[in-house]
Amino acid sequence: MKPQYLVVLLFFFAGSATAQDCNTDGLCLGDTIYLNDEGTYEDCVDRCKDLADDDDGDDGCAAFTFDTSDSLCLLYSDCDEVDESCSSCVSGNSECESIFCSVEGECLGTLLGEEEEDSEEECAALCQDDRQCEYFTYFEESGGCALFETCRLSGEGCDDCSTSQKGCSGGDGDGDGG
Repeated sequence: MKPQYLVVLLFFFAGSATAQDCNTDGLCLGDTIYLNDEGTYEDCVDRCKDLADDDDGDDGCAAFTFDTSDSLCLLYSDCDEVDESCSSCVSGNSECESIFCSVEGECLGTLLGEEEEDSEEECAALCQDDRQCEYFTYFEESGGCALFETCRLSGEGCDDCSTSQKGCSGGDGDGDGG
């Protein structure tokens, strides 16, 4: 193998060893740099972004875990593996958006109610109008709209649904609420 190909391969594998998607079910296993038991998913992601690697060479936040059962935010300098046994944990990297919109999977949490709506946008509007609603899951095939106060994402058993936080206009994924 030519040396330049070896360098490219080493860079590829080194770069992907700690790569992680957003909104991954489970607890990150890495070096903890921060812990806080107050706040929201959005606060946790924003704190990770604030502490991301800076120009002075310090290890900053590369990944986070938010435990929805007790509002615990854990930030990590690395995350090589995710322990999926933590069913109330959602993890991601420092590039994740602080609000998630149209994420594949069903919300599992405190159900406030269910309605039939013609579109994801109408489901988003229904959540927006409900004081207690913080999340919604829209089922494309049936037109079902489920409103939730709390949420843990589950991608299993739901091929036609997506979940968003309040503030998403539905379908656009930009999180600007409109």
